[in-house]
Amino acid sequence: MAHLHAAGLRVRAVTRDGRDVGTPGVETAAADATDGEGLAADCQDAVAVYHCVMPVLARWTRDFPVVTDALVDAASRVGARLVYADDTWMYGRVDGPMTEDTPWRPVSAKGVLRAWIAERILSAGAAGRLPVGVVRAGELYGPGVRSLVAGNVSPRPCGVGRSSGSGTPTCP
Repeated sequence: MAHLHAAGLRVRAVTRDGRDVGTPGVETAAADATDGEGLAADCQDAVAVYHCVMPVLARWTRDFPVVTDALVDAASRVGARLVYADDTWMYGRVDGPMTEDTPWRPVSAKGVLRAWIAERILSAGAAGRLPVGVVRAGELYGPGVRSLVAGNVSPRPCGVGRSSGSGTPTCP
């Protein structure tokens, strides 16, 4: 959001509670990600809708298809491109670089689910419902991301986000 806003684009962040997302000038709105009609209202005038919804892991099977369908519906209603922030779980074990041509061979139920969600989005695009794009990152990363793997491999630097209460950074 910050990069889009810094590029001079109008940005609206839609979250469950409409909270401030920390980038001055970014509009905010609250929405239920399972409500296609409500999302369409929040996406009015959008050129692109970014699907970055991340249900609680224990509810992926139940929630991911519902929010994905709602976002496809909302973006198609307003004539926006849908960009899906995906991961690489659908590839499974790979012995070389991952590319768009890498076969999908998931080795877990979550990987099968992620492949199915990506396929739903790509199929909606192929059917002409809306323009779509899928972007993939290996491990979850970025500002504010709490990742079990990344946190154990690359812990937060001393002083980042920690304070003694006096405003002075502390270290464990």
